[in-house]
Amino acid sequence: MIQISVRSSAPTSSKPGPANTPPALFSLGFRPFFLAGSLWAALCMVLWIGILHGHVVLPTHFDALSWHIHEMLFGWIMAAIAGFLLTAIPNWTGRTPVRGTLLAVLAGLWLLGRVVGTVSALLPLWLAALAELLFPVALCTVAWRDIIAARNRRNLPMPLPVALLGVADLLMYLRAGGVDLPPGLDWRLALVAVCILMSVIGARIIPTFTRNWLTAHRSPLQVTSHRWLDMAATASLHATLLA
Repeated sequence: MIQISVRSSAPTSSKPGPANTPPALFSLGFRPFFLAGSLWAALCMVLWIGILHGHVVLPTHFDALSWHIHEMLFGWIMAAIAGFLLTAIPNWTGRTPVRGTLLAVLAGLWLLGRVVGTVSALLPLWLAALAELLFPVALCTVAWRDIIAARNRRNLPMPLPVALLGVADLLMYLRAGGVDLPPGLDWRLALVAVCILMSVIGARIIPTFTRNWLTAHRSPLQVTSHRWLDMAATASLHATLLA
C-alpha cells in the first residue's frame, strides 16, 4: 500500500479549538472519497445483481448496462481519483490541504451526481447532466487553484484526466439523450483518462520507490532518469490511447 503523508503550510495554534478543527472525516481528502467510493461500489454491485435478476428497476435515462458502466467509471473511480489528488496536491505544492467545509461540499457534489445518475429519468436530461458535471468541474477548479497558486508548473497537467472524464461523462448523457455518437466513445474515453493518470503517476513513483529501496539496501545498482526519453514514452502511450 502506498501511504501519502500530507504537509500543511497553515500556521498551527498552541490551543486548537473545535472552531478550527474539522471532523475527522473531512480532515484529509482521501477519507470521504475512499470511504464513499468503496461503499458506493459495493452498493452498485448489489443493485446490479438485482437488475440482472429482474428484481430492481432504476428510474434512470441509462439502460442497465450503461448505468453500471457509468457508476463504476464516474462514481467509484472518480471518487478514488479525487481522494488521491486532494491528498497528493498538498505534497506537491506545500499548500494547506482541502479540508472542512470545502471538502464536504466536494463530497456532496459527488454524492449528488450518484443520486441524480440513478434517478435521472425523474429529471430533465439537461438538468441531470448539469448536476453530474458539477463535481468534475469543481474538482478541477480546486486542483488547478492550488497548483497555480504554488506556481507548481510541473503538475499543471495532473487535473487534465479529470477534465477528460468530465467530457466522457457528458458524452454518455448526450448518447442517452439520443445524440448519434460512435458506440462506446464515452466509456472508452473515460478508460483512457484513467489509464493516462495511472501511467503518469506510475512513471513518477515506481522509479522513486525503486531508487529508495536500492539506496536503503546499499545496492550498487542505480535508477537513472532520462527526462526526454521518459517524456517521449509517456507521450507515445497517451497518443496511442487517445487514437
